[in-house]
Amino acid sequence: MTLYEGETGKSYRIHSIVTKEELAARLRALGIREHATTVILSRRKKGAMIISIKGTRMALGRKIAEGIRIREEESDDHGIPAKETGRQKRRNGI
Repeated sequence: MTLYEGETGKSYRIHSIVTKEELAARLRALGIREHATTVILSRRKKGAMIISIKGTRMALGRKIAEGIRIREEESDDHGIPAKETGRQKRRNGI
């Protein structure tokens, strides 16, 4: 599935980036890279979306989001992504 097809509020792991190499390099420089975890914070009807990755919010247009392939993040019994650190768990109150 693509990032654009993801649901607001859910956590996803980036599987691959399928865009022109120049754009892929720029996305990697911004922290959007394979195996990174992202959360879709909001989405506009015309296609723009806001995501959170490594604690940073950023806006992406529809065409860019359609070039980012994702997989749903598996979570533990508390609904926390399995790869989340102890520090992040404490911050979430668990």
